[in-house]
Amino acid sequence: MALLVSLAAHAAVALDNARLLAETRAALDSLERANSSLRQQGRDTELAVRAHDRLTEMVLRVGGTSDIADDLSELLRHGTAQPACAAAAGFRARRH
Repeated sequence: MALLVSLAAHAAVALDNARLLAETRAALDSLERANSSLRQQGRDTELAVRAHDRLTEMVLRVGGTSDIADDLSELLRHGTAQPACAAAAGFRARRH
């Protein structure tokens, strides 16, 4: 009888451990999804910051609207933007 009671206790512990393991795995999956979402939000925020900085730079150098549109398009397509140097340099040269 004591053996059966001991086996039942061990079975109960094993079932409880299995339940806890399943809960831990579910929590880990949820945290991994949240982490992935936060990483994507971070990338999106970084892109928005670069776009803002780029547009601010263009406004300050008095770039034309086509320069701004070209640079913004490049930034959104590739995540980087090279200044529309030729147009900006030409504009600055005419100003000075």
